[in-house]
Amino acid sequence: MAVALQRRRLTVDEFHRMAASGVFDHDERLELWDGEIVEKSPIGGRHAHAVRRLNQVLSSLPVEHAIVDVQNPLRLDQYWEVYPDIVLLRPRHGGYRDVPTTDDAMLMIEVADTTVAIDRGPKARRYAAAGIDMYWVVDIPGRCLGTMTAAGSDRYGDVARHEDGMVMATGVPVDVAALL
Repeated sequence: MAVALQRRRLTVDEFHRMAASGVFDHDERLELWDGEIVEKSPIGGRHAHAVRRLNQVLSSLPVEHAIVDVQNPLRLDQYWEVYPDIVLLRPRHGGYRDVPTTDDAMLMIEVADTTVAIDRGPKARRYAAAGIDMYWVVDIPGRCLGTMTAAGSDRYGDVARHEDGMVMATGVPVDVAALL
């Protein structure tokens, strides 16, 4: 009789303890996906430029409207911790001293230069399942912004592609051309 091997998933807390104990190099860019450690893609020049532009544009939102969080951790559940390029967090008195969760996120944005298929595929499905109601993908090669809203169990109900015009970021209009 063959025995199936069981996969042992790491929790976010275990992942943090491993990092604190020096298991990983301090400059490694890692995420936890369903209990598995995943290396993030290197950040190239076009990607970095797009993140800086997003930060600049979104930081002009009124402070009482949202907190712009750049490439910091967001906990989806006990087995998932990701580092999205930009998250607009709900304002919180005193800020965030702990890692924000999906309940804190109003808009999550990924910049895709070499990772378009991942950002539109598995990440989009996971973010929808986690309840991230508004998700954008800045598609650098395609020179467009993909917007996804109406999160369902594993997909977004409303998906659109924008090459110009205005889109709403948590109730505030944002010029698509300024993001590209």
